Amino acid sequence: MPIEEKFAKQILAGFKRYEIRTKRTRSKPGTRAWLYATQRSRKDGVGAVLGSIILGECIQLDEDDLRRIAPEAASNYELLDRLYLAGRRPAYALEVAFYEKLRTAVGGTITGQGIRRIDDHALLGRLKRAASMQRRRPRRTDEIREHTLTTVTLPWLRKQTKLLLAPLVDAGWKIEHQHDELEYPPYVTLVSVLSRGRDRIVVDRDDHGNVTAWDDVPSGDVDDQEPPLFTLNDQRQAARQFAQRGWLAVNSGQRAPMAARPPQPVHHGRSPSRPASRRRR
Repeated sequence: MPIEEKFAKQILAGFKRYEIRTKRTRSKPGTRAWLYATQRSRKDGVGAVLGSIILGECIQLDEDDLRRIAPEAASNYELLDRLYLAGRRPAYALEVAFYEKLRTAVGGTITGQGIRRIDDHALLGRLKRAASMQRRRPRRTDEIREHTLTTVTLPWLRKQTKLLLAPLVDAGWKIEHQHDELEYPPYVTLVSVLSRGRDRIVVDRDDHGNVTAWDDVPSGDVDDQEPPLFTLNDQRQAARQFAQRGWLAVNSGQRAPMAARPPQPVHHGRSPSRPASRRRR
């Protein structure tokens, strides 16, 4: 089974229970699959076999399934949704029932794409001799989710938030502080408090792609500032909202003009809304 080296190593460390594919596998549960590096891998070379897994069930995913299992696939919902459902591509989750890491990678042995049988008995012999003979189950769900949060979700969310806030920073807004919120699963939210002169705004960006903003928040606490100005599921639309509200006007030392509040908050996107009242840390 071809796989990027970084994902293979997550499986072989027990931190990835599901591998997401666009095609249903014909292999039955209990089948042994050897993991070999695709051409994007570097360390052990193209086609290097890194280990093997025992396949569990193959599950066709809908939106709710994708949201539920994303942390156990070493990813987050927004990334997987972009790659699969939003692009009208089917998504299947191959369950890893057991994994076995090779003592040393068997380099340059397999090429091509797609899951297929190995008919080379000499190669099978080499792989079995290199096997550690220590078959393990993936780690506990809470361990996998915590690992995905710290190594995948939060770094990715910080990167996306930096891109989101860059026009504001260029316009003279200062990021006073940021913190993440985990109280409302399945969301992970990065909260940013920004100020410019006497103005203060709060911008939330979560791992489902939702951007929520408040203005005129003297303390940075939005509990008494409801509803928010807008909640959007598109960073480009959020940037347009920043511009329409005068937040991207270059600060000349005077208070930046604020656009009038709309009669109703703006809400777009497929993700379910979160509770409006939220206690900030």
